[in-house]
Amino acid sequence: MAEDTNLEPEEELEVKKPTKKTKTIDMEQLEGKVFTEDYVKGLRGEAKDNRLKAKNFEDKLRKIIGLADGDVDDATIDKYLSEQEKKILTASKKADEKLILAEIKSLEGVNTKLLGKLLDRSKLTIDENGIVTGLNEEVEELAKEFPEVKTVTQGGGGNPPLPKGELTELETEYNKAVKEGNTPLAVMLKNKLFQLSKR
Repeated sequence: MAEDTNLEPEEELEVKKPTKKTKTIDMEQLEGKVFTEDYVKGLRGEAKDNRLKAKNFEDKLRKIIGLADGDVDDATIDKYLSEQEKKILTASKKADEKLILAEIKSLEGVNTKLLGKLLDRSKLTIDENGIVTGLNEEVEELAKEFPEVKTVTQGGGGNPPLPKGELTELETEYNKAVKEGNTPLAVMLKNKLFQLSKR
């Protein structure tokens, strides 16, 4: 039987490890198999798309961290993440302190300056919505030891609800976090601003 010489032989390919998106193939079954040109082109196209996506993400990561080409390594990324966590923690503590001070200033019949200095903030809790709990109980405890904490001013008592300056500071920190692309911090500050605006 004569072989047809008009047919072009299909190209044989070496099979490499499958990627995460490809099916796992038994290598023994593939020995001697030939793949069509369309199949190979499809695989090459998929590989090209994956390389382009990886390059795009790497470029974005470099831009966020502020590195030149080829400078991305685990130590640099870990350092950047650590710095961002510290910034978020610091901003969160500042925002919590401002919420506590705002809550203190909203109390009537207390010496806000003295209370602000004597208050054990570790006994207060602030939930994810910016609600301060435990303040009234702490005021009562402090008043037992320091009666000066509870006083009524001559004008009838009470403090203004929230100084405009503190609200403006939170808004400034929020805008800075948005500008820097620090989304977790921006969301947290936005929630706290929302809670303060409801008062």
